[in-house]
Amino acid sequence: MTSRVKPRLDSLATSGIVSPSESLGQKLMDMAGYGKISATAFMITAKKENKYLNNKLNNRPVKGKPLGPLTASKLTHVVDKLDRQDRTNMTNASVKRQTDRKIYIPTYLGGYRVIGCLDSGSDITILHMSLFTKVFSDKKYLSNSDNLSDSDILSESDIPYITTFSDNSVPVQGRLSVPLKLSKFHSGINVPIYVINDIPNVPSFLLGNDLLYLGLGSISYTGSLDDPLPEVVFKYPTVFHCETYFESPSKLFTCQARCTLEPYEVQEVEFVLPPASPVIRTDHILITSQEWDTISIIPARSDVEFIQNSGSYIATGCVANLSNKRITCEITGKYELVNDYETINLAEHNRSNIIKAVQNYPLGREVLMAKGSADIQVPLITVHQITTSQNADIQVSDLDYADTIMSKEPTFEGEAEIKPEIIEPSGLDLPTIIHSTAAEAIDLSAYNDDIRPYIEDIFINKYPEVVSLHSLDAGNLSLTLGFTQLRLREGELLPRAKRIFHISPSDQRHLDDICDLLIKFGYIMRSPMAPNGCHLYGMSAYLVPRSKPNCLGRLIVDFSPINQLIQSPSAVIPEISATLQFLQGKALYSSLDLRYAYLSLRIDEESRKLTTFLTPTGSFQWLALPTGSANSPAYFTDACNRILHYEPVYDDEGNLIYEAENVVKLRRDVMEHVCNYF
Repeated sequence: MTSRVKPRLDSLATSGIVSPSESLGQKLMDMAGYGKISATAFMITAKKENKYLNNKLNNRPVKGKPLGPLTASKLTHVVDKLDRQDRTNMTNASVKRQTDRKIYIPTYLGGYRVIGCLDSGSDITILHMSLFTKVFSDKKYLSNSDNLSDSDILSESDIPYITTFSDNSVPVQGRLSVPLKLSKFHSGINVPIYVINDIPNVPSFLLGNDLLYLGLGSISYTGSLDDPLPEVVFKYPTVFHCETYFESPSKLFTCQARCTLEPYEVQEVEFVLPPASPVIRTDHILITSQEWDTISIIPARSDVEFIQNSGSYIATGCVANLSNKRITCEITGKYELVNDYETINLAEHNRSNIIKAVQNYPLGREVLMAKGSADIQVPLITVHQITTSQNADIQVSDLDYADTIMSKEPTFEGEAEIKPEIIEPSGLDLPTIIHSTAAEAIDLSAYNDDIRPYIEDIFINKYPEVVSLHSLDAGNLSLTLGFTQLRLREGELLPRAKRIFHISPSDQRHLDDICDLLIKFGYIMRSPMAPNGCHLYGMSAYLVPRSKPNCLGRLIVDFSPINQLIQSPSAVIPEISATLQFLQGKALYSSLDLRYAYLSLRIDEESRKLTTFLTPTGSFQWLALPTGSANSPAYFTDACNRILHYEPVYDDEGNLIYEAENVVKLRRDVMEHVCNYF
């Protein structure tokens, strides 16, 4: 399986989307205290087949106005992506349904057709500043004056800020008071619209419960139980049945086209956007590939045009046939808004401008995986390793869950201090998905056709017990390797606990939720009140905000007071020369990132008291080897060495031989082509 690179004149930010199990995920949300989350959250994403183009792609005239492809070559800039098979459709009401679909209706605001997400869980109607700027850039219809400013349209808001479910405050920039029409000829509903700064991954126009209230609106469902569809009706000022779209947010930025191409032909074709696409008629979009396939998309910028009969926008993209065969097919791409991007046509007379632009704005590269069935007959640029920047300022929504992390080895003097080295973005992410089986946890469609049967045979049929069912499912190596021991150095005394700082009630609730989840997963326990020889001892724990904006805090445990007092084994560091010699002659390399690996090693009962940490509401002890303990790396390196280079010993009846409780007898069996580093 190979990857290809596509040069771009602009950089793209991507986000991961997950497919949770509805019932177990809901249990976890309730456990964490987030059970009552509005549909505004936009945090659950599942996959389902697109249907909006099944009957709309035939006999469509090309009416988009392409402004030229943003590419330096029409063949080498086509990119790859893993074959994404849509998930299995529902067959009856009892099977898992697509849980992330939202209700969208078309509205008319300031003379523009604007798609709004209808959410009865939101108290107010909210408009993003970027959409407000686009819609009201031409303000002539509001007044005879051509020089109106935003302040002439926006009045001072009666609500200074709105509060998200994670208890974050979002300032309101102003209140918009214009009729919100449900069609071109609708008289409009005078609902106040509150304008806020853009929040990533949140609808740009959110229609709240106030619109339903003022318009005497109702939402109902009709159709079959297998796939019920929503109906939205308003009774004021007149009865109006809205055109309703029931779509997943992850599908809104896709587009589809039907094309017939001769061998190696490059052609401009018409792409149809979903009816609920969040675009307006003045937008410009960039259409790009979702996958590397026989027919692939060359990045191209186009304006959009609304087709009244089909209720969809169309745009013009550029596709290329990379095979030596004539092909007729439907192709799916993705698009993004590029209204604020500077456009430079790739022409000879623009050579100096292009060179200057590339110097000031280096080409972005989007790496996509290859589709297994692709029949590509042209040479392409490939990559085999991807390195990401650790310092990039990535915008995320406030729905990103907090995580629990432990420090590395911070310094500690006097009163407890929060140092930069103990708040690095690493450690334990609290799970938002819990799978019930290995088959549910492994997405077979994410693998190439050639290796998919082997993945299924090994991890689903033969060894399902080794598959992690949630992000904190680290297993338990101590069932066979024995318990890990933490001991004080001879003559050392434990320090007294430091002062615990007060935190806000909302932060305290979140900190308690984190500890409750770790208890439920069996990684910590509440400290017993019985005397254990540790007088007034406990490490400090904090809830520290994450560096990402609008994200919940994470738990920080400061292990520095105890690290210098416990016995630590020597660590063997491999020499670079020996490593290079070992790699000589090798052709295929693999790298594994063992997340939360320390949690797979449990500590014995005597060690637990040394891991005691304090929060404002209680004292806790670790049951697993915590990240931050000075000897955790050495213990885990030893465990890896025994796993890779030793094998268990069996008796004559085929049963494991135990040398001690939970300690299986091992004999050395070196894997000659494997060398583990930590």
